[in-house]
Amino acid sequence: MRASQLWRWIHHYGITDFSLMSDVAKEMRASLAEAFTVARPEIVERQVSRDGTRKWLIRTAPGIEIETVYIPDVGRAGRALRLQPGGLHAELHLLPHRHPSPGPQPDRR
Repeated sequence: MRASQLWRWIHHYGITDFSLMSDVAKEMRASLAEAFTVARPEIVERQVSRDGTRKWLIRTAPGIEIETVYIPDVGRAGRALRLQPGGLHAELHLLPHRHPSPGPQPDRR
């Protein structure tokens, strides 16, 4: 079975029920349904501040929520992701890659 089949059903057609994926073998559909659930996350809360910062609280499953923040800035924007499943806390900040000077860019071959 090819991942491209599942990708097409889920992302192109929006199908989240494995039994409806007609070009996937019946045995594989049953195995996938036993092991996995395809569901869209729920946006629990949205906030927008005066400076344009946006924050979303997203629920991916019961008891599992993700807080993500978009922070606009002149010429670049930052994003942060905070996970708090089961009382654990992890945080990730993503900023665009910037070179300290406008000089020559490194060779990236």
